[in-house]
Amino acid sequence: MISDDDAIAISRLIDGDLDDQEAAQLKERLLQDPDLRAVYDVLKTDNDDLQALASQIENEPLPQQTIDTLEKHALEKQALEIDAQEPTRTWLMPAIAASVAVFIVGAITFLPTQSTMTLADALNNAASGTTVETNDGDVELIVTFNTADGWCREYVAEGRRAVACRAGSDWQTVVSERAIERKEDEYSTAGAASTVEDYVMGNISGSPADPATERQLLEDWGS
Repeated sequence: MISDDDAIAISRLIDGDLDDQEAAQLKERLLQDPDLRAVYDVLKTDNDDLQALASQIENEPLPQQTIDTLEKHALEKQALEIDAQEPTRTWLMPAIAASVAVFIVGAITFLPTQSTMTLADALNNAASGTTVETNDGDVELIVTFNTADGWCREYVAEGRRAVACRAGSDWQTVVSERAIERKEDEYSTAGAASTVEDYVMGNISGSPADPATERQLLEDWGS
């Protein structure tokens, strides 16, 4: 179980509301705490699902699928408020409310765009904690970290969580697994063991790259 403060901090990280120092500290904790990382994966999946629905809306009335989704989230929130005897899920209440709010704003402001960016472009240029659109779909950059063999980046793309390491001027994906998946009416991880997490914890040298170090790396890689 995590605290409400941690759940709110994770939600703010997903929304890009933390400053550089706060974001770096929380990302380091995500690498070291599997329970905290599982919560992050659930909230990020919720947010991505809602953003995907928002991208379908331009100037037309809300489609029935969108209305159904909002109603489902409202019912989930109501159920969680009533069932106060499930402490392990109380952190979801502010998260669901925040997700619905993000969706409503996104439905008004988010418009789909076409991109010619590749996965390599995203790894070379996008900061951790951001999601960029590539020609193969959205890529979420999780963290940049150093190993004995060089720099690597954890990312999520096409429903898979992976780590790519830089070899010369190219990137090579060294480990990949199915990303966390939300089942109807419940929240679950892809599995008790995480190949990606094991790789990161077994190969990371020191702490993840802080924002200043990462900015310099991206300048070098993107040049």
